[in-house]
Amino acid sequence: MRLLDACPTCGGSAIREKFEHVTERRDTFHVFACENCDHRFICPQPSFDELAPYYQDGYRCYAGCDERVEAMVSAARHSGKLRHISVEPGMSILDYGCGSGDFVVSALRLGALAVGIEPSAIAAQRAREAGATVFEGTLETLDRLQIGGPFDAITMNHVLEHIPEPSKVLKGLSNLLQEDGFLWIAVPNADCWGSRVLRQHWHSADLPRHLHHFTSESLRYCGAQAGLRLISMTTDTPAHSMANTIQLVLRKKFRIPFRVSNAFGLLPRFVAPRLAMRADRRQVGEALIATFARTPAAVTPQW
Repeated sequence: MRLLDACPTCGGSAIREKFEHVTERRDTFHVFACENCDHRFICPQPSFDELAPYYQDGYRCYAGCDERVEAMVSAARHSGKLRHISVEPGMSILDYGCGSGDFVVSALRLGALAVGIEPSAIAAQRAREAGATVFEGTLETLDRLQIGGPFDAITMNHVLEHIPEPSKVLKGLSNLLQEDGFLWIAVPNADCWGSRVLRQHWHSADLPRHLHHFTSESLRYCGAQAGLRLISMTTDTPAHSMANTIQLVLRKKFRIPFRVSNAFGLLPRFVAPRLAMRADRRQVGEALIATFARTPAAVTPQW
């Protein structure tokens, strides 16, 4: 465990414990909040070896799915967007923390020159089996010449919250961008309704895998610490995610048993799309979507 005496995003020293969580393995983790940027983070911070039991073969992000790739490609061809990004033939893309490679394979199918980096040997192998070029390791362990680049775009889909030193990794990734390239990031939004009400029970808290819980303010600080310029930030709330949050609130806050709340599952599914759209209009949705550039000359990607 590594003790942190300051906020890992803004460097502020005014930090306080917000809550603690006991996992299914009976391990206890403490989450602190920064009074300056409202960033939340586990402290003391567990090491990779201490977290290893929580990243086993069955971890959901390591599960590849041909049907999911087909759906992603079909949706991208219809909307012109893959993971909110306009993917053009010949575009060079690096997906950092690519998991089982769904995004890399989908981008390849759309004509992009896409590769991935993944620290999990299990996930990297599954991604290769699906047809992706994946470098196994982290930015610190891989040789830059091995990775290639520079890239037109680098994506991190719900990855930054798993990284011990997020600003350091963002700085390293910025050096792999073209001068007019951009870095696209998605993280759970610790300032959304579900997080505020449910705290450690919110499905995207995912302790202890999520070392960091970002707010819009702390994600801005994290990018600035890495020398990146914010292009845009918004929130995105899938209806199914909002439905899950509603059911969790029924169970955790109102003590409604699982079987009862599940029996009324149609109600959350009915109201979830409307609540999700309302949350995103107010920019307090369940996930933060941010795009950063490394230079003032960077061109805003098409949204």
